[in-house]
Amino acid sequence: MYVEYNKHLLYNSSSYYLEVIREKMNMKKKLIVFLGITFILPLVCCLIMQSFPIFRTGAANLILYAIEGASPTIAAIVVHCRGKEKGIGAFLSDKLWKQFSVKYCLIGFFTPAIVLTLGKAIVYFTMGTNEFFSPLSVKKILIISWALVAEELGWRGFLQDWLQEQCREVWIPLITGVIWALWHYHFVISGTMDIPYVAFLFGCVAESYGYYLITKASKGNVVPACIWHFSGNLFFNIYHINPEWNGGSMIPYWIINGIYLVYFLMFMLYQREEKE
Repeated sequence: MYVEYNKHLLYNSSSYYLEVIREKMNMKKKLIVFLGITFILPLVCCLIMQSFPIFRTGAANLILYAIEGASPTIAAIVVHCRGKEKGIGAFLSDKLWKQFSVKYCLIGFFTPAIVLTLGKAIVYFTMGTNEFFSPLSVKKILIISWALVAEELGWRGFLQDWLQEQCREVWIPLITGVIWALWHYHFVISGTMDIPYVAFLFGCVAESYGYYLITKASKGNVVPACIWHFSGNLFFNIYHINPEWNGGSMIPYWIINGIYLVYFLMFMLYQREEKE
């Protein structure tokens, strides 16, 4: 009886560890699929644009641009379509409808709006740069509005959650921010981004701490993060922060990045409160 009991215990232990190994392998496969689609799909779009003139202007160009920008969300959807334990319906419900909060949506809109307004005011009143703000074209507004659906289901909905199960909390925004910054390589290839990569990387990492906090506060719902992304892009363009609009000067961008450090400080305060 003792021998039989030991065999049963050994069998259960072996089954448990095999299940753990399978789960870890499954998690790694999900990440590989996600990153593969996220990074390769924009490259395919860029190659199509460069190879076929019809895709360089007009509606065809906008469609490819939309696919490029939405590759993180497309990748997250594909991963959950392939998953056996949670389908796309449950994923979308968890990230878009459950725990939905108007309060955090408003915070998501006004936080980057206030940060960018403050940054622009500092530049405008101390350096006397171009006009304080300027109107946007309909095409530009459409492109900016695409941020509401294009990326955050991928970055904050999938990747951030994946990292939550793999590493300490303090590293999650850092790793997410680095991957998010590297993903923008296709805008460099297409010539639509003129910000030096080191400065851009710093901004993505610092801002990711803000994204993390608002996603955490909204209990995993990514709608506030989507609105945050839209608001950031909107006011970034309205206030003309890019170097190309400031005679090549990086000063406005670095001032904004300096203010972004507030997100990191807020994160550290949150960490302290969690420990206490």
